[in-house]
Amino acid sequence: MRLLQVDPHDQVALYHLAMTRIELGQYAAAVSLVEQIFSEDTVGNTVNLIRNNPLFRLLESDARYRRIMALYRPTAATASQKGEAP
Repeated sequence: MRLLQVDPHDQVALYHLAMTRIELGQYAAAVSLVEQIFSEDTVGNTVNLIRNNPLFRLLESDARYRRIMALYRPTAATASQKGEAP
């Protein structure tokens, strides 16, 4: 939390905070963090971490989480598929 006060966009800190929220059973807060992570992750690194983490599978019953995971397209990956520079 202190790191996020210094840099509220730190992807690693947001990821670990989301994991903590899951462990505390605060699933809505964790889903909000996943939304924030994905909105700020233009490279696509965190989607693989989240998809492969068994803790995040606890969020799969949340419709908003399923929608986020289904729609997530990192900006850089989308641009490279179209042959554009990120």
